[in-house]
Amino acid sequence: MPGSALPPTDHPTNLPAVSRQVVFPARGVIETAEQTVRALGPGDLLLRVALVGVCATDLHLLAGHIGDPFPLVPGHEFVGEVAAIGERAAAERGLAVGDHVAVEMLLPCRSCARCREGRYNLCEADDPANGFPHGRQLGVNIPRTVAPGMWGGYAEHLFVPPEAVVHRLPETMPWQRAVLVEPLAVACRAIARGRVAPGESVVVIGPGPV
Repeated sequence: MPGSALPPTDHPTNLPAVSRQVVFPARGVIETAEQTVRALGPGDLLLRVALVGVCATDLHLLAGHIGDPFPLVPGHEFVGEVAAIGERAAAERGLAVGDHVAVEMLLPCRSCARCREGRYNLCEADDPANGFPHGRQLGVNIPRTVAPGMWGGYAEHLFVPPEAVVHRLPETMPWQRAVLVEPLAVACRAIARGRVAPGESVVVIGPGPV
């Protein structure tokens, strides 16, 4: 969902009053809603969503096949530009308002054994209440009722906390290509783990659209 209709922001206190969202309030129900945008902390970032991919996971979430994260703002394959950023986040991430970025869906705890090893994709911070073994995931298992209520890409804006993994993108990259970063990364990871070399024959099992 593009957010280009909103004016750019240049300071953490210069924020839009509200952000429009698509919400799954309950199993099988889709609504639109407005979320009040709160002030950012020094380590926070507000993303203005440019494009978001529709994943089969979103459909399974809507059908209630994956946990009970409702009410949920879905969307974990998203890219956008920095709408506002806290002073510490800007310094630590090397980002500024207007930069194009992709954000990884998993919010690692940064303290478990896997995270300390640098393997944050295997974060051991369980979320048994929602049925997910690898911690909080943007657009997947963080209910809208958890402040600030802006955890998914089916929205004009998304809240990016300090623990999130953010990647700067070339501004010359079209959004239509940039939004494929998440599923493309899945495919690249599979090839790397499988140690596939050029010219080899392989069997691919169960990757879905990836």
